[in-house]
Amino acid sequence: LAGLAGPGGEAALLARYRQRSATIGRRVRVELPDGPVVGVAVAVDDDGLLVVELDGTRRTFAAADVTHLRHDRRDLDG
Repeated sequence: LAGLAGPGGEAALLARYRQRSATIGRRVRVELPDGPVVGVAVAVDDDGLLVVELDGTRRTFAAADVTHLRHDRRDLDG
């Protein structure tokens, strides 16, 4: 943790997090109060938000239950 205090520490931590993420590149279902969103997790932005692409549009999520989906149409029905 001491490395976080130095120059570039936060950026280095975020880069390592992105490299090790089991979510980036996966189909996911994001559970929201108004219903689920299904798409592909494409990134974690510089603020730590999950970026999900759905139908060519990217949305960011700060907090939600995120489930990794298999490539099965039944998983898309929620």
